[in-house]
Amino acid sequence: MKIVLSKFLGITLAFFMLIAFSFCTNTQKEDKSHGSKDAVSELNGEEDFFGDEMVLFSLPSPGEIIERLKESDIFYSKEFTNPAGNNDKYVGLQSQALNLGVYIADMAYSAVFTRSNETIEYLDVIQTMGNEINISTSAFESLAERSKANIGNMDSLLMISNEAFYNMIDFLETGGKENVISLVSAGAYLESIYIALSSVEKYEEDNEILNQIVDLKYPMDNLRERTTYIKNDPNVKKTINYLNEVENIFNEFTEVREDLNVEENNAGSLVIGGGESFKITEDNFILLKNKITEMRNTIVKI
Repeated sequence: MKIVLSKFLGITLAFFMLIAFSFCTNTQKEDKSHGSKDAVSELNGEEDFFGDEMVLFSLPSPGEIIERLKESDIFYSKEFTNPAGNNDKYVGLQSQALNLGVYIADMAYSAVFTRSNETIEYLDVIQTMGNEINISTSAFESLAERSKANIGNMDSLLMISNEAFYNMIDFLETGGKENVISLVSAGAYLESIYIALSSVEKYEEDNEILNQIVDLKYPMDNLRERTTYIKNDPNVKKTINYLNEVENIFNEFTEVREDLNVEENNAGSLVIGGGESFKITEDNFILLKNKITEMRNTIVKI
């Protein structure tokens, strides 16, 4: 395994956020009109999910994942994305939050390949869906204007994509909405892996895209660990099952151990290599691709 540490956020795989878990309070659920009221009421749980636990949670943004995958020669295909026009059919917190994550990954995918119109379209959908589940969207308004002003600039669009993701996570974290963070993150994470796997038609042992997918085992472990703290939330239970199934496949990868070494590349970045890594076999690839495709299609067709 290799990790490249750079000043540019987009190529940093290990991005750490310290999350303080808080107590959730219950509010009376209201009748739903077009899904938004139920989703908002579900933001507050009846259970004390978190207590005083604190967890160090590391998860790269979808933009960071997709950018690294592009360096490994994934290609752009609109067929791999969830059409923005589907957003109206998602009702309730679980469906809306998971697909909000899916759309964040699709926005990042579009940004990395400088698909400006699609990036702006997905940002608009994210703002609309975020508003429906009571996520402040004021920050997205300025991001939308910046997107329109930076059409054709991949670096700017990618930075805007990352800001949208982390601004949303920061807002939810401040409000103690750990259940929503887990759902959004899971949707974004599964969509990112789906896009990567869809770019690989057949297994080859030295396929660099597959090597990048293997490295996603580590944030996968963190994401699944995070969700266990809110396992009593009915909206998260199904997602926990998704993550457990994916992790079980990751755990079947062959472990490889090498001496740890640190080098500086030509760009002046530190490259950390060696240590514990994993290798994906053809059977692993087929099983993972089928399972991720099945889960992703279930999410977007809810």
